[in-house]
Amino acid sequence: MDKAIKECVEQILYSHLGEYREFSLREISGHNVWQVQAESFSAYVKQTRQVSIYKFFADCGVVPGILGYNEQHKLILSEDVGLDTVDQLLLGADPEAATAGLVDMAASMAKLHGWTSQHNPPTIRQDFLPTNISLTAILNVTGALEINSAAALVEFQELFVWRESESGFRTIVHGDPCPENFATRKEGGCFIDLDNAFIAPLFIDAVFWRIPFPTCWQVARIPSNTIARIENAYRVQLCQHFRAAQDDRKYFDGIASGCAWWLGFLVGGKRLIEEPIDHELHPELATVRQRTLLWFDQIANTLEELSRYPAIALLARDMGEVLSKRWGGLEKTPLFPAFRGSSR
Repeated sequence: MDKAIKECVEQILYSHLGEYREFSLREISGHNVWQVQAESFSAYVKQTRQVSIYKFFADCGVVPGILGYNEQHKLILSEDVGLDTVDQLLLGADPEAATAGLVDMAASMAKLHGWTSQHNPPTIRQDFLPTNISLTAILNVTGALEINSAAALVEFQELFVWRESESGFRTIVHGDPCPENFATRKEGGCFIDLDNAFIAPLFIDAVFWRIPFPTCWQVARIPSNTIARIENAYRVQLCQHFRAAQDDRKYFDGIASGCAWWLGFLVGGKRLIEEPIDHELHPELATVRQRTLLWFDQIANTLEELSRYPAIALLARDMGEVLSKRWGGLEKTPLFPAFRGSSR
């Protein structure tokens, strides 16, 4: 942290505490986050382009409270919520604890989505779309793999209309709700990283457990009965904020659209034609290739089950089959360690 930013942190602390105190800064991640410690005080400082988003959600109950901020240096000072996150539960050995963590995360996400419907959201830069779809990239990838994507491209164009539609489900989405981005607390968990938030249909977030976790590096399978519990918790809470979520047709149309959108992102955004090294990111979790095949399979399953976007469903199947043959001999993606003693 450079001198100017450290001086800025000092001023934010002074504004919050009402006095100057000696403090120390310890970097806790590679994402511009530091723990601030002073006498009888602990908090976190984060440098982010999304200061307005953190301020907007500060009182919603499912993000850390904001103690101070500086717009010029893009800094926020937030309450210390600890370093216990859902991914630690998934890597553990207690399936009920892991399920409870995911259920809390899902209900909290619904509250996050509901907050936007009850308040006036800030202006968000629309040139920043971390999950955008490039039809050109999809055509290039499928062409290189000799997969016919013409019909799927037509359906992807429909998704651009859905993505920008002023439907009853439009909100600020988290954009990156990975297990490591949700802190667990006795009083209820909270999301600790909103840097990828943007305005879109809420289903872009709501399908994360089905796929699962398409922006995350820690990926493994979740049992289907557990996914059902997670999604039920989300929908029950969501219905308190969005009455349209009670309508099965509207709700599952949205689930299908969210899955189809993520397929477009994955096909066009991943380097699938460059023979990626099959990195083992964690010895207990999916490799890069395993998780890619899992994502395609789960998306195809959902679209086939719901009878939506048949061409995109077929593209997901074709991608999985072609890449499976290309990569050869991959073992099935494992369950998260917490679920390995449970049903599949």
